[in-house]
Order: sequence, then structure tokens, then C-alpha cells
Amino acid sequence: MTPTAADEATPAAASAAPSTFGPSSAGAALRRAREARGLHIAALAATLKVPQSKLEALEADRYHELPDATFARALARSMCRVLKIEAAPVLAMLPSSGAEASLDRVTPGLNQPFRERSVSQEPMLSAELLKRPAVLGVGVLLVAAVAVYAIPSSWIEQVTARFRSAPDASTTTATPGPGSAVGTAPVATDSPPTNIEAPVVSASEAAPQSTASVPTLPPQTSGAATPITAPAATPSPAPATTQAAATTPPAASTAASAAAGAGQPIQAGTPAPGTSPLKVRASAESWVEVVDAKGQVLLSRLLRPGDLVDVHGVAPLRLRVGNVSGTELVFRGQPVDLAARARDNVARLELN
Repeated sequence: MTPTAADEATPAAASAAPSTFGPSSAGAALRRAREARGLHIAALAATLKVPQSKLEALEADRYHELPDATFARALARSMCRVLKIEAAPVLAMLPSSGAEASLDRVTPGLNQPFRERSVSQEPMLSAELLKRPAVLGVGVLLVAAVAVYAIPSSWIEQVTARFRSAPDASTTTATPGPGSAVGTAPVATDSPPTNIEAPVVSASEAAPQSTASVPTLPPQTSGAATPITAPAATPSPAPATTQAAATTPPAASTAASAAAGAGQPIQAGTPAPGTSPLKVRASAESWVEVVDAKGQVLLSRLLRPGDLVDVHGVAPLRLRVGNVSGTELVFRGQPVDLAARARDNVARLELN
């Protein structure tokens, strides 16, 4: 054999040494090949982009620290490619028991039975969801919106009118209006004239005084209620006739004023300069509210069938009528068309 042939055979024998006379484990073979290349294990891990602990476990034959047998064989093949050695002898030395053990360790995780969610758990999740304050708040708002949209406005007006009718009725009976004051005013001034004693001088003057006292007493009924007492003279039958004549005109005037007051419509306010007249007549139960330009509520109550109310206020007047079909309005002598401005038998308008 020539020196040239010997030199060529030496590297081949050196390269075949790990496979023929190498160690008995794959990890030792990989470690010896790496050390022969002078490559640090950290540099090899950076080249393969694998954690250094995985390489150390493979070189120390600690296969249980690796994920599975497939990973160990792939890592060994990659190391052989970087170290430029044959991979078949190294792969043949990898123990199969380690692969089976690792596969057994993985199998239970892969064969876990699928747990179907029971139907009984669904309501529990929904109940937990409904207990949250945000969900409850949104639900309450949705229910309120649906209720407001579904309930007609006329029904709301009628319910409101019924609740307000009781306080307004008690207020109306307790506070007499101007019309009732006209009928009852003479009653307060009737009692003083009964105590009036006309001066009597003689029996001959009794008849003229009785006839003269009849026309002079009615003006005093509207005046002050201070009793007038005159000095009495000699007693005679004339004072009885005079007193009877004096008490008769106030009774007649009281009846006349009461009759006149009964024929007048109810006034909702005292007329003032610059106010606009408005007449409200109800043919059925109707809630009517009138507010003037100053924001003063002139009328706000439930009208009964046949009620006629005169309202005086500073224009423009804002009205709200709860029953259009049973209400008539006359503003400044002209009838107001409520049907054209009504919606669900409820009208909101402004008169100027």
C-alpha cells in the first residue's frame, strides 16, 4: 500500500469509527461527535433553535425528559445533520422502550372521553348571567320601553284623570267660586237688618215710615253689616209692621240674587285687563288643563257632563284635553276644532 492510499484510508476509518467502534448509546455517540467537532452544546442548541436542556437530556439518554419518541428521533437526526455524521447508526441505537413509554404517557391525554355539556347546566349559566346588575338594568329599560310603546296615551290620560279627580273634587267643594259667593253674600247681611228699629213718634206717622223704609233698605244689604239702632219712642203697633216690612225686601233680594247666581256659568278665574276669554263645555267626562302665558294653571280638573267653565288668562293659552269627543271649546267667540288636533282622542294645542 502506498503512502497516498494509507493517507486516504485513514480519514475513512476515522469517520467509520463512531459507527463501528462507537459507544453503545445514541446519546454518547452524539456527544462524542459534537466534542470532536469542538462545538459547544449551547452553540448547537442555538443552531437547531432547541432548548439546551433538550440536547443535554438526549446526550445523557434521559428520554423521559423529552416529549415523545418522535421528538427524540427528529432531534437526533437534526444533530447528525449539523455534525455531518451518518444518522442511521444513531437512530438504530435509540431504545424503542423509551418511545413506547413516552407514547403510553401521551395516549391517555389523547384518548380522553369527550364530555358533553348537560342540558341542566344551561339554565345555571343563564341564571348567573341574569344576576349581573348591568344585564338587569338593560332588561328593565327594555321592558319599560315596550310598555310605554304598547300602552295607548289615551289610557294613560284617563288613569291620570281618575287619580286627580278626587283631590280636585274636594277642592271644588271646599272653595266656593265667584258664582256661589254671589248667591250667599246677601245671607251675611240679612241678619243685621232684622235688628233695625225705625223711629216711631206717633201712630199717625207709622204708615208713612213703613212705606218709606221699604225702598231704602235694599241698598243697605250690599253695604256694611253694622247694625243700625235708632232711639225708640212711645211703643205702638207700628214697629211690628215696620220691622216686617224691613225684613221682607232682603229675603226677596236674596232669592233673586240666588236665582241669578244659579244661572251663571262657573268661572275659573277673575277677568283681568288684557286677558282672553275661553269657554269650556263638557258633554262627557273629560280632563281639561289650561295654562296661561305666565305659566299659571287656570284650570286642571275633570269636568262632568254639562259643566260649563269660563276661563280668563293671558294669551297664548296652552290646553290639554283628555276627551276630545266630549269637549267643546269657544275662544273669543269662535268655536275651536279639536278633532283636527287630536290624537287618540287627546288634544294638545295653543290658543293665541
